[in-house]
Amino acid sequence: MSKKRGRSESEDSREVDESSDDGILGVSYGSEDGESGREGGAGSAGEAPDREEVERRERKRLKKMKKMKKAALEYQQKLEKRGMIYLSRIPGSGFMKPAKVRDMLEVYGTITNLYLAPEDKSLRRNRRKSGGNTRKKFVEGWVEFENKKIARRVADTLNNTKLGGKKRGFYYDDMWNMRYLKGFKWRHLTEKISYDRRIRETRLNAEMARATRENNEYIAKVEQAKLIEKMEQRKRAKNGGAAPEPRVHRSFKQIVPVQRSEESEKRSFKHSTLSKVFSASR
Repeated sequence: MSKKRGRSESEDSREVDESSDDGILGVSYGSEDGESGREGGAGSAGEAPDREEVERRERKRLKKMKKMKKAALEYQQKLEKRGMIYLSRIPGSGFMKPAKVRDMLEVYGTITNLYLAPEDKSLRRNRRKSGGNTRKKFVEGWVEFENKKIARRVADTLNNTKLGGKKRGFYYDDMWNMRYLKGFKWRHLTEKISYDRRIRETRLNAEMARATRENNEYIAKVEQAKLIEKMEQRKRAKNGGAAPEPRVHRSFKQIVPVQRSEESEKRSFKHSTLSKVFSASR
């Protein structure tokens, strides 16, 4: 009996231990589920701020683009309001510097751009060799005013007038030669300059290619002449130093063309096929 009781008590203790283990495991499982639930809640709570951050950045980007478009439109309107003046001759025989031109014309209005085209480098080089003026010379110019109305007024007023200033000044008796360019913008000038530069580069490349080709042909002819000379030297060495035999220039007898009379031409045409064809057509 005591043995049976001991066994039953031990079995009961085992059941309690197993139940207690199951309880602990159940609690642990419940804690894991709770933690996963908390993590899921934190993830959903973190997604909302991220979405709000993305929307905020998108609104900020759209606002910035709108601001940039507005600034670009305003700048384009300012460009359309500008006016260009063409200087067909630079005062001082072309030796007036761009800074001086700007100072003299900026009295009448705000100048946004100014460009003076220099003379060809070869002409300046020849002038310096002949003992002429060594300063840089300009042949024509373009001046852009901020307001096209001011540009037109300046061109109409100053054209064919003296520069004035001090009576003993270098440019006192010189004259302005200018004209207002209607519808002409600064971008047109830059496009023309870049086009002329490309054309000049294309012509220069073509000239260099032609010179290279001629040089290569000349070198090939020189090499060919050297080879022929070496062949002649070998022939002379074989002949014991004697000069080689001259080349034979053959001449062929040419047949003298026969001059046929008019009667023979008619007789031959009468018996030819063409005469039969034309007689049948009649």
